[in-house]
Amino acid sequence: MDYRIGITGAQGSGKTTLAKYIDKHYGIPYVDAGVGSLMSRLGVRVGDSMPLYERLQIQMEIAKHIELLTRGAEGFVIDRTPADVMAYTLDLVGHTNEDRCIELALDIEKFCHKTAISNFNAIAGLRPGVALSERDYLRSQRASLDRLYVARIDALMCGELTKIHLHPQRGDLQTFVVSNRYRTVEARARSMMRMLDNAVEKIENRFCGRVTVH
Repeated sequence: MDYRIGITGAQGSGKTTLAKYIDKHYGIPYVDAGVGSLMSRLGVRVGDSMPLYERLQIQMEIAKHIELLTRGAEGFVIDRTPADVMAYTLDLVGHTNEDRCIELALDIEKFCHKTAISNFNAIAGLRPGVALSERDYLRSQRASLDRLYVARIDALMCGELTKIHLHPQRGDLQTFVVSNRYRTVEARARSMMRMLDNAVEKIENRFCGRVTVH
C-alpha cells in the first residue's frame, strides 16, 4: 500500500522534522509543502496587516497549492495538510459577520475536506510541546510562536481532524493524533507508523472478508 501521509499541527510542533525523518528511515518520499515560499511569491508577509477577505483568498491559494502537490501522487509524506489550512482559516474568520468572508471560509472548508479525502489516506496530528531552538524563533514566514496562539491553533487543528474523521465520505482515510507523551522524532515516527500499519491490516482483513470463493 502506498502511504499518502499528511502531518498536521500548530506552528513549531515538529511537522517538517518528522516528515524528513520518515523519508530517511521509512523510505516514504518527503514533499516540502513550501507554504512560506508560496506566500512570498504572492507578496504576503506573515504578520503584516491585510484585509480579512484578501487574507482568506490567500488561504484558498494555499489550499489549492497543497491539493496540486498531492494530486495523483502514489506515495509521500507532506508537512502541511488541508487541516492546517482550515485551522488558520477558522482563526482568521473569528467573529466576523461579513457575508462574503463567511461564504469564502465555507468554500475553503469544502475544498479542504474534498482534498483530504481524495488525496490522502492518512493525516496525523502533532501536539505542541517539543523543545524549540533559537533558529525556530528566527524562521521567516511562519506564524507566531506565542504560547496562547499556538494553543488556539492546536485546538482548531484537533477539531478539524475530528470533523474529517466524522465526514460521511471519509472512506479509508485514517486520521489520528500522535500521543503527546512521544516527544522525540524517533518515538513519534514509530508511533505513527505503528498506527498506520494496524489500520492497513484492518482494511486488508476487511477486504479479504468480502471476497467470495466460487
